[in-house]
Amino acid sequence: MWAVTARFKAGEAYQQLGQPEEAIKLFQKIAEDHKDNSQGKYAARRIKLLKQKLEQTGRNPD
Repeated sequence: MWAVTARFKAGEAYQQLGQPEEAIKLFQKIAEDHKDNSQGKYAARRIKLLKQKLEQTGRNPD
């Protein structure tokens, strides 16, 4: 559980530093490893939101 929390915090830090691509990588790992629980579902929502923001700014989310 601590590892998941640490990844979330690192993802949030990357996001605040203006590095959403790195944040997406961390959130994808959480979403893949925990797809059947709330942490994985929350990470998937964060990925979706970050990709939408990237698209709005003309950056490629993938």
